[in-house]
Amino acid sequence: MAEYVNEFMSVRSMGYNGVSGVGIDAWGNFVDESKYYKPILKGYGIRTKDAMLRWPLTYPAGHPAHESGWGVLGATANWQEYVNDFDKINLTSLDGYDEAARLEGSVLVVEATGADVTVPVVLSRSATRLLGIVVRRGGVLFMDDIDSELDLHFMIVESGGLFQASARHSAAHHFMSKLVITYEHDQWGDGGNAPLTASQYSVEVLHPGVKLEPTYVVYHVKNNGTTTTYNVSKQVRDFSGAVANNHGVAKGLAVFFNGNYQLNAVIPGGVRYAGTWSVDRTCPSSQHCRMDVRETVREAEAPLGEDEDAYHVAAEYPMTWARLGRPHYVGDWYLVLNAEDCSHDGWRTDERLVLTAAPTQFADRDTDSFTSAPRIWMDHDPNSTAYRDNEKALHDHDRHFSDDRAGVEVVTVQAALNRTTYLLRRPLRFDHYVGIERLSNHDQQADVHVGTHAALLTRGIVVRSALSGSGGGCNNLASQVDHPRNGGEGFVVENNEDDIDSRLPNERDISHCMNIPKTTRTLYPPKPSWLHDTSHLVAGCNTLFGAEQKFRYGASVSLDGVEMRQLGTAPNFGRLGTYGVHFHVAGYPRSFTGYLRNSSHTRELRVVSSGIWMSFARYVVVHGTMETLVRNNVGLLACGSGYFCEDGTELDNIFDHNTGISTLSTIANPYWNPAPMFSFVSTDYSVMSTFFWFKN
Repeated sequence: MAEYVNEFMSVRSMGYNGVSGVGIDAWGNFVDESKYYKPILKGYGIRTKDAMLRWPLTYPAGHPAHESGWGVLGATANWQEYVNDFDKINLTSLDGYDEAARLEGSVLVVEATGADVTVPVVLSRSATRLLGIVVRRGGVLFMDDIDSELDLHFMIVESGGLFQASARHSAAHHFMSKLVITYEHDQWGDGGNAPLTASQYSVEVLHPGVKLEPTYVVYHVKNNGTTTTYNVSKQVRDFSGAVANNHGVAKGLAVFFNGNYQLNAVIPGGVRYAGTWSVDRTCPSSQHCRMDVRETVREAEAPLGEDEDAYHVAAEYPMTWARLGRPHYVGDWYLVLNAEDCSHDGWRTDERLVLTAAPTQFADRDTDSFTSAPRIWMDHDPNSTAYRDNEKALHDHDRHFSDDRAGVEVVTVQAALNRTTYLLRRPLRFDHYVGIERLSNHDQQADVHVGTHAALLTRGIVVRSALSGSGGGCNNLASQVDHPRNGGEGFVVENNEDDIDSRLPNERDISHCMNIPKTTRTLYPPKPSWLHDTSHLVAGCNTLFGAEQKFRYGASVSLDGVEMRQLGTAPNFGRLGTYGVHFHVAGYPRSFTGYLRNSSHTRELRVVSSGIWMSFARYVVVHGTMETLVRNNVGLLACGSGYFCEDGTELDNIFDHNTGISTLSTIANPYWNPAPMFSFVSTDYSVMSTFFWFKN
């Protein structure tokens, strides 16, 4: 059967299998506890073709590639019945087990046996706390379908390892219970490369074409009589350390080469695709034309039931968001949805929803810094500090928009009365518009159904960050505090974009408009915020140190029906590119068929029907990655943009039927950005940010 052991780490180090100080351990993992920035370019473990061939991708249980053996679901009725056929991990048998400490200092490593025979094992505990989980070298770890909580600092999946909670290829085997994965690490270090997890694979594997062996090519360029010398080997070295590396994350999940990560939860049934909105039909001025979803022209769209991927639309979509069926007003207790958008099973008691807004008033740059933000109500616990802070923020907001009763609000379902009507746990605080708008163009006009929507935030599988006001967070290591880029212990570092106002025209006007912080400002701890439910915390970096999920070259990932909350790290730490859902230079998962057990069954990168909210940094980021599927997701609250293609060179990615709500600018603002959280790029300082940003 699979081998599972626990391994220990230096209490100061976040580096997996770390040793004190700087170095590479016996497993080839990058460790750097003490230096501000110290890329190590050699010594990684897996770099040869033979070593890569030894651990091909392991397909998930229920995948059509399994024709026999453990991966066949057989006659089992559900996921729990299927995993009952495998051994459950007995954590009490591990060396150093301490029930009182809940294994806080241990790393669970799941690998195949020495003969490379894969036999899955099951983690079946209502509560498990570990420093980390590593699934690699053909190991398979299943999560039992029971209500459970898994608290970690980090997780790594690579080299034929498979972490799986349910089988997405069988609806009956989707996860039925409540699984909550919490990443709780709060010892960041400083703004460059704090102690990180890392892959066993070399940089050459994760960045094909990058060579670390120095070439010592030196060339000279003359320009106006001045000779500049370029040392190519130094450029390659610097690039490899800063951009091309085998780093994972400081807090969260990293899926590396041939790692497979599968989370697939039960969500409401599908709603038949009926075409996109259109006003293509024209009418004489004497005649009104009403356009609704059933009358939409769709000759160029997917015929229902045919190959959906060829047309980039689906025949039906699980019910993650729906149009409101009528106007709703302040004080309403009942939510009524448009029947055409509702599935047979619908949403359930205690689910959290968000209702969108159609505001009629907008501020400008001179309206006391409340630029273009609608009312927002997060529906926190009435006894919480965040609830009271939200009330105060609305009171301040209403001084500027007293005539506008619209707003974005989170609500909770008390009971489902039928498939279209829901009783809410509290009355609505805002108005939500539904109606017909007439569009006119010379002698042509059309009446178009417009209005607000309700969207589902919660899911059965939850990935979230544990945030705190203690531990210092950034700059908490004594050897790093005195670095020139740092503030005092527990303070932010200077952001890479803080000097933006010196690089833009009309510096004085722009900095006044955008309230851009100056490079010479006094550094201070970030303030907590009611928007992210951190009002109860002490000001400090850990109030916005969210976890990252990073998916790298050769990874295979399915996030289907997953709630992701308070993820991503704001760039206040001085380190860019730390996102809650981050496809990072992951290449072509479907076209790249090397190192597979069966080249006709490829890798996949997909985030589907998920809820991503209270994010510190965007919803989904696709960087240097092709052929991803981002479909039918709900995003609420992110700083900067929402769905983001980083370089603008990404190809064949499908963004379909997603919604984004209240994506906020990183302009410092007492209402929506009190921390303040800084920007990743200058465009994040826009007067109001965009949900979709497809070029940096």
